[in-house]
Amino acid sequence: MNNFSKVIRIVCGALILTAGMMNLGLFGFVPPEPSSAEGIRFHEVLKSSPYLMPLITLAFIVCGVSNMLGIFSALSTLILLPISVNILLFHSFMGGGGLVAAIVFFAVNLYLCWYHKEVYSGILRVRN
Repeated sequence: MNNFSKVIRIVCGALILTAGMMNLGLFGFVPPEPSSAEGIRFHEVLKSSPYLMPLITLAFIVCGVSNMLGIFSALSTLILLPISVNILLFHSFMGGGGLVAAIVFFAVNLYLCWYHKEVYSGILRVRN
């Protein structure tokens, strides 16, 4: 892994871990509340689910640590891809701040997926 990719992986892991800690409310971090009516309704539905927000928080924490340490980083990047797509779409269509951060998170996740493309080649191969 070249130095640029390593720095991107570690910084992305630290940001993902921070987001997971924000969801738990650790160290005084509080996730920002959505500002639009649609965003507030969507966020309330997510919070009302007994398993979805804890699952997302667990994925953020485990994948953040995984990316920071470089252990199973290809798998953690793949796990975070649908989450980053949802974050990007949420901020694009339901308004509120954070669109730039969502674009950056999605772009970094795409870059890390591209970096690990050799690892994914086995699951993307057509078999007869």
